[in-house]
Amino acid sequence: MQWFLDIWLRLMLGVLVAAYTVWPYSLLSLLIVWLFATFFTPGLSALVLFFKFNPKPDDPKIWPKPLAPMLHLVILVGCRVCFRRNLPRSISQPLNALTHSICKMLFEKRTTPLALAEKCVFSQFGEDGVTEALFARIGHGGKYYVEFGTEDATECNTRYMREKLGWKGLLMDGGYSEEGINLQKEYIYPDNVEKLFAKYNVPEEFDYLVIDIDSNDFWVWKAITKYKPRVVCMETNAGWGLEDKVVKYDRDMVWNFSNYHGASITAFSNLAKEKGYSLIHCTMEGLNLFFVRDDLLDQLGDLVPKELINNPKEVYMRLIGPGPHGAHRPDPRGRDLVSSDYSPPELKELYK
Repeated sequence: MQWFLDIWLRLMLGVLVAAYTVWPYSLLSLLIVWLFATFFTPGLSALVLFFKFNPKPDDPKIWPKPLAPMLHLVILVGCRVCFRRNLPRSISQPLNALTHSICKMLFEKRTTPLALAEKCVFSQFGEDGVTEALFARIGHGGKYYVEFGTEDATECNTRYMREKLGWKGLLMDGGYSEEGINLQKEYIYPDNVEKLFAKYNVPEEFDYLVIDIDSNDFWVWKAITKYKPRVVCMETNAGWGLEDKVVKYDRDMVWNFSNYHGASITAFSNLAKEKGYSLIHCTMEGLNLFFVRDDLLDQLGDLVPKELINNPKEVYMRLIGPGPHGAHRPDPRGRDLVSSDYSPPELKELYK
């Protein structure tokens, strides 16, 4: 039965990818997928959901709840619409928060303390709750954050901390600026990221770093050596599963809404170990990874199960679920991927 479910799931995801490829970024493609899933798979949706999110079918406690089949389809469509920015933020933000809450209700397997703490106020997939729980446990050194790739900072991972928890810090984006919240219009590259930190007086030991530029995220974090944040949040590419994959460095890379972006969970975990950090969590839908500096691990206590720490396979299977994941179209340019131990020739001096 499992092989049949696997084939069926791949077929459904294949239709999803095909629709995005033919009609990229449009509501029409979402409608096609919804119709296909609703009218051709009502009986199998529950089994597909069970197989996708539960790698241990012998555990009766991890069955999805009765409403899972149809709600999962609504969640999938809702999340994709929000992510594609096809709706105004005033609509997409509360919709995103609602779909995330439903996901938490349905997927009983995601019962780690941080997964249960996830909540969306201004973040996309529960990061607001994760950071609040993390810093309540490990403490902070001044409530200072740095986040780049924020767009206009309406929906980002630090707005909740700034507006509700009294934090401050630096925001950067290549297309937006607003002095009132210290949002600076800057393009971030591996060879200028620490210069920008110095320019805006970022302390060497601050609390929270978020990188979400949909391109050279891996290479930028690798270049940050002088600054030691307590917690790091990185957007990962769940579509590459547990393979060690990273986009090849290209200074001029701009995300083209394909599956060519960022790095896999394994690649980021490898880099984190080199830098003295440990993987501890991944948010719903495999979007954002959380890393804690190794000298703070003992302070986590029971907030993170020991078997998840620095274990990308366990994090992936338990918090994301066996793939395939991701609905972005294949890269039309067919660009090469590299592994986490690759060193770009143009950055050889920087990474010495």
